[in-house]
Amino acid sequence: MPRIPFAIVVVALAAMVVVPGIASMSPTPTFLGWHMYSGYRTTLTFEIEHDDATHDKVDLGEIAGGLRVEIDYAERGAEFLCDRDATITTVRVHRDHPVLDEEFSCSAF
Repeated sequence: MPRIPFAIVVVALAAMVVVPGIASMSPTPTFLGWHMYSGYRTTLTFEIEHDDATHDKVDLGEIAGGLRVEIDYAERGAEFLCDRDATITTVRVHRDHPVLDEEFSCSAF
């Protein structure tokens, strides 16, 4: 049986440690990335302001199913809500982890 040169073994072992180490340092899970399914986020909450100054709260789970961690639903969800109801003037998006507080005006969509 032929012997594997020592240098090949060292390079292979180094690659097994270095490549995942670099890949796990990316800021968020990415599609087909190293930690695609490992991201932890709390669900987005949308606070809707209507043109008559009333407010409603909508959880992301009420408007989207099969949520994926690599997709940012903040702007897409706000745009969907604005398109769905013409009386909505402003959508505020809130999430605890990672912290997110954004406000979208429906006139911008």
